[in-house]
Amino acid sequence: MIKVLIADDHPLVREGLKKTLSAESDIQILGEAKNSTEVLDFLRHHHVDVVVLDINMPGTSGLALLADLKNLKMKTRVLVLSM
Repeated sequence: MIKVLIADDHPLVREGLKKTLSAESDIQILGEAKNSTEVLDFLRHHHVDVVVLDINMPGTSGLALLADLKNLKMKTRVLVLSM
């Protein structure tokens, strides 16, 4: 089972991704985040295999968040979304 965190500041995008990914039998959506702070808080308490990350979120950008994720030395993969 692939455990996924969806990180995007647009609720409609998060919902669409959640519905699309949930249709796959080997993917489980563990959570959602609307900004970088929520992503980091979630990852401190949960293990996910993949973060689907919007590169243009408010506050700390997705690019800056990538550096933070690398510093956490997690084996989590990141799939970056862009307009």
